[in-house]
Amino acid sequence: MTLFLLWLAIELQQPATNHPAAEKADQAAAAKAARAAAEKASHSGSVEAPTLYRTALALNPRWEDGWWTLGRLEYTKNHYNECRDAFRQLVRLSAKSSPRGGPAITMLGLCEFGAHQDDQALTHLRDGLELGAGIPAIDKAAKYQLATLYVKRGLF
Repeated sequence: MTLFLLWLAIELQQPATNHPAAEKADQAAAAKAARAAAEKASHSGSVEAPTLYRTALALNPRWEDGWWTLGRLEYTKNHYNECRDAFRQLVRLSAKSSPRGGPAITMLGLCEFGAHQDDQALTHLRDGLELGAGIPAIDKAAKYQLATLYVKRGLF
């Protein structure tokens, strides 16, 4: 009887079908639902928003807007290691020449600065400003943090 219950529990955890197209459709539906929940939570200012974004990104790790928003949410909470990880993933996904390239690299540098990773911050802030974030508030913060690093290292 115990063996039967173990087998039944395992079977109930398996997808109802092993058809690849059905599994892919289920994954897409789950990713869409998680994405919608994350976006709704973000707009409402929910403290659960980062968790929901992580869930959605686990289902669709190529979602660039999701990485951007997760990084932004973590940056505003001064969670610099978490925002660094999100922007690092975004930089991997987006080409430097894409509209997201400059801002992502700049934000990565700002997160690294907050996490006291000065060598990486210096590189990414320089690269990001060279590409141009195109977002005045990000450019201003990046210039300030880059100047701070220059003074700190005597590079002025």
